[in-house]
Amino acid sequence: MADSFKPDSTDKAEFRWQKFFQRTSDPFFLLNRQRRVLFVNRAWAELTGLTLQQARELTCRRQKPAAPDNPWQDVLEHVLCPPPEVLEGKPGRSRRFIPGAEAARRWWDIEFFPLRDGDGLLAILGRIVIVPISGPAHTIPLPERIVALRQQVAQRYSLDSLTGSLPSMHRVVEQVRLASRVTAGVLLVGEAGTGKQWVARTIHQQGPRAEHAFVSLDCTGLPVGTLSSVLFGERGLVRASRVGTVYLREPSNLPRDLQLRLCEWLMQTASAGKATGPRMIAGCRNHPIA
Repeated sequence: MADSFKPDSTDKAEFRWQKFFQRTSDPFFLLNRQRRVLFVNRAWAELTGLTLQQARELTCRRQKPAAPDNPWQDVLEHVLCPPPEVLEGKPGRSRRFIPGAEAARRWWDIEFFPLRDGDGLLAILGRIVIVPISGPAHTIPLPERIVALRQQVAQRYSLDSLTGSLPSMHRVVEQVRLASRVTAGVLLVGEAGTGKQWVARTIHQQGPRAEHAFVSLDCTGLPVGTLSSVLFGERGLVRASRVGTVYLREPSNLPRDLQLRLCEWLMQTASAGKATGPRMIAGCRNHPIA
């Protein structure tokens, strides 16, 4: 196999970059703009079992995941296929499932780095990272389509989505940036239609518990009993470890006893010195203290 990696040119300086990638233990590959494999290093060949000559027969355009009974080359053409944003010149990352592989190597994280010239996309450099699988069942990596959906949500509720030309909007962006770095509750005040829930989702998405769920509750449209059960029931949100943020819309409309219970829970959480449950973000038309 080693002979398949010898350069064909006598100009050794031209192939210094190949020697650099041959020395690393990380599997690397290079695609041209038509997504045909140009180069793979030894680590890639050892991982896949294909030589450089065999790899050069791959064109990574398959969008549909391969089945376990598909040829190994078909599986690789899907696994190594770059996501759309990479073809547009942006770095990307995809988590891919490898059917038929041993359990320890069944999930790959593929990092894609587009290389550009004056005419646009020149080539795509890829790096494979084996996702370690250990511990209980819930630590198994999420399916590729779920990971892609989460990436889309992260892009949608980014700080860039709040940009504007007015100085007041710049202050909002900076406040959202600061709020996303802590776990304390947040109060958002603004008229209907000003985007309070969008801001709440952005704070959640940019925060440390973005991988957990965002739950929105309308305190004006749900029955009091339902709200009380959803928040403080046996399986209520305040005890849910998989919930990252609870957004309460107009919590001032809650009954006094439920407001008091909510305040007591928030004070207990704050006194604990760390996040013991989901973060609460409230959205109100008017400041509740005014």
